[in-house]
Order: sequence, then C-alpha cells, then structure tokens
Amino acid sequence: MNAIIASAVVTFAAQADDDHLSAALDDRPEGLNAGRTTFWPGESPAFLVWSSLGQGLGTLEIEAVGGSLQVISAHPNAVKEKEQDVLEYLQKDQLSYEISLSPPAFGLPTFVSEYGPAVTVEAVKTYRDGTIGGVLLKRATGTAGQWVIGKLKWESRARSYKIQTDSEDLDLERAILLATGTPPAS
Repeated sequence: MNAIIASAVVTFAAQADDDHLSAALDDRPEGLNAGRTTFWPGESPAFLVWSSLGQGLGTLEIEAVGGSLQVISAHPNAVKEKEQDVLEYLQKDQLSYEISLSPPAFGLPTFVSEYGPAVTVEAVKTYRDGTIGGVLLKRATGTAGQWVIGKLKWESRARSYKIQTDSEDLDLERAILLATGTPPAS
C-alpha cells in the first residue's frame, strides 16, 4: 500500500483583477490535517480554497478525484496566519515598495520592522470580496537609499473541503481537489 498524493488543481477564467482563486492542502499544524501531508487509503485529506467567487459572485465549482467530496465550510472561515519576510533596498528617491499577498489578506496586514525607516502599509489591490491581494510599504522621506527589513503579517480566511478516500482501494495513488472559477459577467 502506497501513500496517496494529495494535490489541488485550479482553473480560473479571470478577465479582470477583481477576483482571485487559489487552493492548497491544509498544512497548518492546528488545521484539519493536523500538519500532516501524507495520507493512506481510507483517510481524508483536507484542502483550503481562497476565492472571491461564489455566494452570488460568479461561480465556484469544487470537485474531487480519488474519493468523495465533503464540504467542511462553504463560507470562508478557516483562518491561516501568514507572514512574509521583507528585505528590500529603497533607492534614494524611491518612497514605496509593492508586495503581492498569497493567499489574500482578510484585513490590512501589519509590518513588523527589524531594521530601516518607519513604513506604513496601504492596500493597493482589493478584490471584489474585500480581501487584499497587494500592499504598498511606504516610507515618509527618500533623501537617501535605505534597507527595509522586517516581516509582513496577515490573516487569510478560506473555505475548507475534504476528500474521503476509499479504504478498500489499496491501489489509489491520488486525491485531487479540482477548483474551477468563473467571474461574473461584466
């Protein structure tokens, strides 16, 4: 009996920057898989899906391959805390630096400075559902080049799903979550 490869596949027909769709195995230590990323036939790998679609905003379809789909939460409520290291040199006249967030933030991220000038955080990319996909780190003056070093921290909220695999299928090799999104017509 071999371990099951659990993976997510996303198909997204985005025409504008107003929407987002991403999916991943829930690898949070306190998450639905308790930090596990290896599964056996009969077990149920859990996935997180981040999307501005669904609930009247375009369509979001979730399917399972290698088992039956179990909806844990059809509304974004599984919390995943994210942080991203920032190590950027701002040139003499450069006052800001843009950072993309994946998955998108629920609320404005915070920046914890370890070195460099004080910076503020501003949202520069907001999706249709109000989540934030990009921020600008801004410093007040740009009279000299300076390093900005620290951590950008945010919280994301995702929908959650499990794929119930068959314990009798000892040849099962994959459990795949398929997420397909179509934005609303303009």
